[in-house]
Order: sequence, then structure tokens, then C-alpha cells
Amino acid sequence: MTTAETLGASVAEKLWKKRGTDFVDEAALAGFVTGCIRENERLIDRSKKVGSNLAHPILALKQTPKLIGMIKPLQSETILVGFKLLDDVPKEELLDVAHRLLQKNSCDFVLANDLSQIRGEHHVGYLLSPDKSYIRCETKSEIAEAIVRSVLELYEKRYGV
Repeated sequence: MTTAETLGASVAEKLWKKRGTDFVDEAALAGFVTGCIRENERLIDRSKKVGSNLAHPILALKQTPKLIGMIKPLQSETILVGFKLLDDVPKEELLDVAHRLLQKNSCDFVLANDLSQIRGEHHVGYLLSPDKSYIRCETKSEIAEAIVRSVLELYEKRYGV
């Protein structure tokens, strides 16, 4: 585990050594600082318990693969519902991005919503189908009901149950 102090000291030390060299622009400085941070990942000792006495611990996250794209190839009969949350985008953009997610991952449906449209129980969402048709929902309860109803209808259509 590294701390803000450890990281700050390391970056400061490296910047101090570079003080005679002018960075071309802010992007060059940002690239240098990013390199320092990545270099300091080696300071993290994963074998030790993280103490509660650290005032400013830094958590380094590693990007993991998207699992949604692995589901249909492994279990083709699964009815797959994806979720896409964007923030403050036009409705058409939200639906286009959701449809690309649906196609890329062989989803049966995608629930597309916009963070700027979520307030308490009010939660605008669009349950999108492969043909680009959608059900507009206004609340979390409506979203849940639309997902359940759509999944059950598709299940009955596929399996005649």
C-alpha cells in the first residue's frame, strides 16, 4: 500500500531532479507525473494488511475485462440483459450507444439510462430491443417490471412455455 505522502514525496523528488529541464507543455508534465505514479506501483506491498492508521491511502485499480461479452459464447440460450449508464447525453446518443452494446455482446435487451435523469424513485430508462424499439420507463419499479415482462415474453416465445 502506498500513501499520498509516499507518492507525493516520490513525485516531488523526481520533479526536483528535473527542475533544470523545462517541460514543453502541461501535457508533457502530466505524462511525466503519470509515469512516476506507474513506477511507484511497485511500492505497493500486497502481502501486508492495510492498517486503519493510514490517513491518505491510495488505491490502485486495474482494469478488468468486460464479462458481458463472454456470456453468450459460453451459454447461447441465456437471455441476456445489458445495462448502459451515461451522463447528460441526448436521448438519441444514449440509444445508439446502448444499441452498439446490445449488438457487440449479443444482448437480448439493454436498459439504457442517463445519470442526469435519475432522482430518487424517478428514473427514466429505456429498455432497448435488437430491432431498436424500446420501452420508456419513468421509475425504478417500471424498469424492473419492463425487464421481467420482456424476459418472460422472450422466454415463452423461444421455448413455448
